[in-house]
Amino acid sequence: MAKFKEREVESVQTENYEESEMGQLHSLHLSENGINNVRSKISTGPGLSHCMDCGDAIPEKRRKAVPGVKFCINCQEFNEKHNS
Repeated sequence: MAKFKEREVESVQTENYEESEMGQLHSLHLSENGINNVRSKISTGPGLSHCMDCGDAIPEKRRKAVPGVKFCINCQEFNEKHNS
């Protein structure tokens, strides 16, 4: 009877360990998906010379500093405040 209980305990411990590992793998998968989602939203390329919203020129320094820039700094700040 003692050996049966011992095997039962070991079986439960193994199941708990496997469930824990599966939970960790699931969390890693979700994190990886989140990172890939953010990466897909990052603009690349030379960017625009004029703002998509107001039409003002986007300074060259901003275009170099922010790859794929589409908005002047004022419109970018406005969009971030109102679309968050």
